[in-house]
Amino acid sequence: MMARDYMLVICASDSRGGAGLQAALAQAALIECECRTVLTAVTVQSHEGVEHTEAVSCSLVKQQFESALKDGLPNVVLIGWLPPDPAMIGLIRELLTELRSRAEVQIVWDPVLKSTLGHLPAYHTELMSLVPLVSVMTPSLCEAWALCNVANDDHQANATLNADSAARQLQKMGASTVVITGGDIAGDEHQKDGAENDVLTGLKGAGCWVTDRVYSRPDEGIPETGVLTEFAMHQRRVSASAHGTGSHFSAAVAAHLSVGERLYDALLKGAAATRQALLNASGCERFDYGNSQARALPDDGDEWPIVTNIVSRIVTDQTSQSIGHRIHEQAAFTPYKPGLYALTDSVEHAKILIRQGIDTLQWRVKDMRPDYREQTLEVLNLCRKAGVAFWLNDDWRLALDIHPDGVHLGQEDLMDADIRALRASGVGLGISTHTDWEIARARFFEPSYIAFGPVFPPLSKKLKYPPLGIDRLTAWSQRYKAWPRTCIGGIVPDNVAAVAATGVGSFALVTCIAGGPADEPRIGETLRTLRNALDASQSGVDKIN
Repeated sequence: MMARDYMLVICASDSRGGAGLQAALAQAALIECECRTVLTAVTVQSHEGVEHTEAVSCSLVKQQFESALKDGLPNVVLIGWLPPDPAMIGLIRELLTELRSRAEVQIVWDPVLKSTLGHLPAYHTELMSLVPLVSVMTPSLCEAWALCNVANDDHQANATLNADSAARQLQKMGASTVVITGGDIAGDEHQKDGAENDVLTGLKGAGCWVTDRVYSRPDEGIPETGVLTEFAMHQRRVSASAHGTGSHFSAAVAAHLSVGERLYDALLKGAAATRQALLNASGCERFDYGNSQARALPDDGDEWPIVTNIVSRIVTDQTSQSIGHRIHEQAAFTPYKPGLYALTDSVEHAKILIRQGIDTLQWRVKDMRPDYREQTLEVLNLCRKAGVAFWLNDDWRLALDIHPDGVHLGQEDLMDADIRALRASGVGLGISTHTDWEIARARFFEPSYIAFGPVFPPLSKKLKYPPLGIDRLTAWSQRYKAWPRTCIGGIVPDNVAAVAATGVGSFALVTCIAGGPADEPRIGETLRTLRNALDASQSGVDKIN
């Protein structure tokens, strides 16, 4: 067999060209994902809706499936609309069960049902038998409740609780990750902390934001799932409509999984790709038809989703230009460009770094000694006298007490930190990110800067995340150029020119500037080399601007 990753699509064709098989092929082509197909039905559709469907035979479905596998096994299977034929659904279940016994295959299922469906017809049992096989399900709220055999009218009173309940029921039935897409939710109110009424706007009829809710399970191989198992993806609503957005979402998720994206990144990119497909297809005024090439994903980071805890508050304020302002009802953290950004846990080393002209020092002490507070204040005062910015790693409680220039937090730290208190105190906020999803989550807090990493394998510690490399760092630096950025991980004089050329604008340094007093000449020379690369890259940016 050929050892090539590809996505196998099992769904119906769409004569209108916007959904089903056509949407899957379009999303696969945009990111150069190999795609093979099993056609389950031919549909006749127009702007008035589905006019006719005609299923292919079960024997033909089986032949298509077996033929696709002759050239290798897929790494992802996408299931779309299936004809209401218990025999066909049973056949597909058997084929997928046998496939999963032969290889580790992720299965993405978009259970396409009519949005007005109240009770599932007679093939409910057969359809639900697919759920235990599914890695990712992408139903609308109506479809989720229909699959749970709950009348459509039941969800109108309290959409959030019903979305939670429906998703968790599907997980109990065997689905690993459930995404409740936001297009058909009319309202979303629930109680927070037992008292405060939260309103998540941007849903149908509520204005500016579209929200998809994700319910997943912890996975040791995916560190992000240890941070949030349930979260929401919000993106700006496009004032246009197009056919097949649900199909594009599931297809984009499957395609990105097929080319090796992490689970949460694939979900985020699926949401971004769906919005981009709407812009590409709708003739919306925001789409530049002077550049006729359709884009798989938005170029501008502002057009990407942001990620929040599902219970995060978003108040209705149509005049706000930032979702962060809606949530925090305060200004964003003051932007900050870290420049040459050195990390240390030694007072003597800090003195060397300050003498050698760093821009920013991060006091990163993991094993807190009895004199930790005293030493922290000493280094803070040294930085203040030298005009060097002082940032504290992790210890946001101490930051609220001593008021450094800022505090740097990891993704896990964001779960416990009092972000509102930091914002009110004037202490800046920097956030570590390793994936697209983590960047989307960091943007929610509107931090002073976002840190990307590791660029290369770190010299100082082992991480759970693979190195970004220059290509991804370049893409992120361009996409998120509206935010101050830095990067970390294996940066040394031999590779700094390539890092600087990405436009990231700052380097965070650890091992390459380590050492004691005897190493100061080498440390100084290293910092001068890095400074020259940084200044040269900034000069190029200034010329472009």
